[in-house]
Amino acid sequence: MSYFVVFQNKTFEEEKEGQYLWAPQKNNQGRGLFHWESMMRVRPGDIIFSMFRQHLVSVNLAKEQAIEAPNPFLNHETTWERTGWLVKAEYNELPNPVSIKEHREDILKLCPPKYSPFTRTGGGTQGYLFEIDETFGEYLLSLARKNNYLSVKEINEEEFKEIKEIEDLLDQTRDQTENERIVKGRIGQGLFKQKLLSRSSECEICGLDISSLLIASHCKPWSQSDNYERLDADNGLLLCANHDGVFDKGLISFSSDGQILISSKVEQKNYPLLNLNQQIRINITANQKVYLEWHRANKLQ
Repeated sequence: MSYFVVFQNKTFEEEKEGQYLWAPQKNNQGRGLFHWESMMRVRPGDIIFSMFRQHLVSVNLAKEQAIEAPNPFLNHETTWERTGWLVKAEYNELPNPVSIKEHREDILKLCPPKYSPFTRTGGGTQGYLFEIDETFGEYLLSLARKNNYLSVKEINEEEFKEIKEIEDLLDQTRDQTENERIVKGRIGQGLFKQKLLSRSSECEICGLDISSLLIASHCKPWSQSDNYERLDADNGLLLCANHDGVFDKGLISFSSDGQILISSKVEQKNYPLLNLNQQIRINITANQKVYLEWHRANKLQ
């Protein structure tokens, strides 16, 4: 994973609204500039820090590598070329932007000697996109997290590759239930199940420990999740086929302390047949609570 700083004093609102970054390929003299060519080094999962009026205002996650795209700012008074590079990104705007000037001394110590995003006075270097090293990137992340809940999560290239492979299998004209079945089949062989198996080797409700019979079940479904949530282990429960079925259909869920909640649609006479009882409690983490809250609100019948 790489880190970048982007200066968007003129274009932040539009690029945030469109969830992208855009830079020309060449200037009026037909020359490419290094801070535009940096777009070609961005890869899925890279983190990009948006700078606006000497503040860090958004922490963004690159979703795809750069593609050729027309200038979206032709209505602006600019001299930019009509063709450029576009990177799709997930913007995470900070409610409390970080002042670069307030942290100038520490930031300048981390700036590279060549192609630095900031000048010696702490102002932004004239240019668009600048690559920075991991130490610098982690420092900016720490500043962003001090006064903000930062929802951006790091996703590595392997995870993005798996997400894309699954998305390519889905057909938007197909019934959503069928698409979810395809997702379940694919993630049963992939990273999501591996993550859940590293946390537990048995059904979290009944204790069945035959790996081939266990299903990586999403609390918040694939179709409703962003890319990070899709492969986040906290968004999953490792369940046998029986309990995956009732959980997926919203016939059971769990409270914030892990206590089972059984839908009134399940008659008590069926509890033994489904291997359910009101005393079941599972161990959950703080991060799982968010996903289970979504499941209770949107799936539990």
